[in-house]
Amino acid sequence: MTQKSSIKLNSLVNILGQLDSGKKITASCLADSLGVSDRTIYRYMMTLQNAGYPIFFDREKMSYCFTDGFTLNYSDRSEGFQALDLKSRMLGSSPVGLLSYDSSGQCVVANETAAAILGCGREQVLSQNYMHLDSWKRSGFLIMAQEVMQTGQERNGDFHLLTTFGKDVWLSCTMSRFIQNGNYFLHLVVQDITTRKMMEVALKENEEMFRLFVDNSPVYTFIKDENLRFIQASKNYETLLGKPLHQLLGKDMSELFPQEFADKIIHDDKAVLASGKRLELEEEFDGKYFTTIKFPFERGGVRYLAGYAIDITDRKNAEKQLDVLAAQFRALANTTLDAFWMVDEHGKIIEVNEKACEIYGYSRETLTGMSISGIEADEDPEEIRLHVQKILEHGYDRFETRQRTADGTLINVEVSSTRIPESSRLLAFTRVIST
Repeated sequence: MTQKSSIKLNSLVNILGQLDSGKKITASCLADSLGVSDRTIYRYMMTLQNAGYPIFFDREKMSYCFTDGFTLNYSDRSEGFQALDLKSRMLGSSPVGLLSYDSSGQCVVANETAAAILGCGREQVLSQNYMHLDSWKRSGFLIMAQEVMQTGQERNGDFHLLTTFGKDVWLSCTMSRFIQNGNYFLHLVVQDITTRKMMEVALKENEEMFRLFVDNSPVYTFIKDENLRFIQASKNYETLLGKPLHQLLGKDMSELFPQEFADKIIHDDKAVLASGKRLELEEEFDGKYFTTIKFPFERGGVRYLAGYAIDITDRKNAEKQLDVLAAQFRALANTTLDAFWMVDEHGKIIEVNEKACEIYGYSRETLTGMSISGIEADEDPEEIRLHVQKILEHGYDRFETRQRTADGTLINVEVSSTRIPESSRLLAFTRVIST
């Protein structure tokens, strides 16, 4: 407390004492006794009235007094208590809780905010001695209070407290020691931070949940700094690169990958940062195939590169196997003497063999861009659609029809068509039976 503040507080206590005598006191008399101006007395009186003291001003006699029946009831209290009670009243509407305890641990000042935070009335707080409170012992309040009273050093911290009155609350508390009339007092400024703490706990739980998701996901995720060094990476990189995660963070690509592959990664990363655009590409590393997506972002004026990679090795191997099977199928189809077709559910031709090109006089590229209706002579498009649906439903059909070649010649053909299992496509073999 500054010397100026102490003088003002002592003056206010002195005024309260004179008013409590029951006499009407003029501003001039108060000013003379305190050695201040009348204007200062007016300010002091306004301060006391704002603090809740019922002070009446008699305009005729230009004097002050307490309203009828009011007394401070300080007969059994020390002057130090009067000062503390005055401070409590002056700060009673403070948005923070204010508490003061004497050297024995007895509460001597508590504002309404503090009482509300603790879940009780002000008088209940004033009846307590912190030395005897289990809540102070369990929360760590007592240890910090003893340290502050012994050393005089201000301390602060966050505490989880189950109060004597059954309220579960998180408090942000600043403790300090001050001297009043030669006696030490402990002063607390407390704020209810329960909502904030609950949000922090929920946020921490969500972050932990997200980290577990990332670490257990088959997707490889990463964030790099402007120097293209790993600053975050999912745990599956440990298996991919054969090193624990803490040995990967802070490393650039040349320290983690073979040089040729590292150079490619660095080239792509720089391109993303330079363009500010998302990049999607396929990469091969150590016998595995990945679809990698990279994108830049900015935080606090600093640029970062983030991305994720999905292992597509199984898909790539399956595609290779399908390519082999397709090549074998085409080779088999080209050995037959009949025209071969693959048709989708809309009647569009999507694959043919060489014999079909020979019979109908179209190139393969032309035929695979056509519909059955382009060569069918007997059925119109709606009839063709219904016929295709019939084969898809029943799985097989064999019939004769007439079709048209590239030069307009009509040919009679026998068609054997079957549905490809687990698909909406048809295979058809067409044999010319006459012209």
